[in-house]
Amino acid sequence: MNLLLILIIIAAFEVRVVNLNYNSPFLDEATYIFQGLLILKGSINEVINNISWIGGFPLFYPFLSSLFYKLGGIVGSRFLNVLLGSTAVFLIYHFTYALSFFKTHKENSLAALASAVFLAFLPIPISLSRIATYDMLSYTLLLSGLTLFILGLRNRDSKFLIFASGITFLAFLAKYIATIALIPLAIVTIYLFITKTRKEDGAIVLQNFWIPLITLSLLALLKITPLWEYIIGQSQGENATFTDVFGNFWRYTWIPVLLGTYHIGIGRLRNIRNLFLYIIAFIPLLLHLFGRNSTSVGQHSFLSLIALSPLSGAVSVHILSRVKSLRLPIMVISIVAIIAYSMSMRNYLEHFWPNTTAALTYLAQNVTSGDRILAETDDVVTLTLSSKIPSSSINGPFYFAYGGSVGEKAYLAAISDGYFQYIELDGLIFSAQLLQAIEEGTTKTYNKVFDDGKVRIYSKK
Repeated sequence: MNLLLILIIIAAFEVRVVNLNYNSPFLDEATYIFQGLLILKGSINEVINNISWIGGFPLFYPFLSSLFYKLGGIVGSRFLNVLLGSTAVFLIYHFTYALSFFKTHKENSLAALASAVFLAFLPIPISLSRIATYDMLSYTLLLSGLTLFILGLRNRDSKFLIFASGITFLAFLAKYIATIALIPLAIVTIYLFITKTRKEDGAIVLQNFWIPLITLSLLALLKITPLWEYIIGQSQGENATFTDVFGNFWRYTWIPVLLGTYHIGIGRLRNIRNLFLYIIAFIPLLLHLFGRNSTSVGQHSFLSLIALSPLSGAVSVHILSRVKSLRLPIMVISIVAIIAYSMSMRNYLEHFWPNTTAALTYLAQNVTSGDRILAETDDVVTLTLSSKIPSSSINGPFYFAYGGSVGEKAYLAAISDGYFQYIELDGLIFSAQLLQAIEEGTTKTYNKVFDDGKVRIYSKK
């Protein structure tokens, strides 16, 4: 293996592994871990019923995350993603090299190294490698599948294409958003069929990649009916403004976007293949603009980086070839600047949710087995108190029914009746209007017993 690649991977690992206990579990982290713990306890049917609202197959990543949680708590689960994120850096090198932007091995190797640097140190790849969610598993598998697809197509190797099909299916199971990658792969296959000299290649891809993948996907959809409920549910956007969606995308991708755009002006990089790579990088953005979804466009921009990092690597090699005498200082300054930029984004990416450690400690010390809790952090509280009270005694912010009502009316009625022994609020999920109504509703029946400025806990009088 290239020595420089080894050093980049080691640096990527170091950046990702430092201080994994940076915050209490995020709600999604706790949800996946708790689902995995249910699997370990044998409650598989309960987990299967949750497929309709979890964005990945719950018997896959949640199970893996819970195994690492058993070994090292939240730090253990996050360490799994550190390993996956470091592996992705290795894979982007081979993916970029397989694309062969240049005619020489040396230039292609340098472009692959530069691409690995971008994936190693840009903020979103680092963030997703330090938070225990299913994104990194899906994207790492997807990179594996794409690399094998290119190698299989280039070498007309059916084994590579079959493996690519299976791994791409696993990427879909890890997180359903990986389906986006099938759009450019379908376009490539159609191009092969309509090009006279490539029809045989198209047939090989159809037989060894698409038929196995479609078969596996249909079996999954037919056997796991709640998947349809999830897919249909994704058509309901959050009605964010186009400015918000684009702003969240641009915030994390502007460096590779600008470099990728610059390739159009470079003669030896300006071709249909590279322009196609550039255009498909914006598919995740377009889908989020269509769905008016700004919340997840940042994390899904990793899919754009799979296309933009190789282009950025190739552009970097071209630029450095024009300034040979200044190559080393420019490389060092650029890497330091990217790392500094990523670190500046890190505080937000790792602390946009409140640290609930102190609040959870209070609950753990005071809750008894018969208590009912309304917890805005939902599964975070459930995970922490799993040994003290059943999960059915903890109600969260997504659905609640009481006294014939659901939603806001149900919450307020239950609070008025003193249904909950404890109420935990942090302002992350509930709307400002509902949060105010809940806090006003506690005045007669509850006392505030904990407040650290971000998390409040109320106890029944």
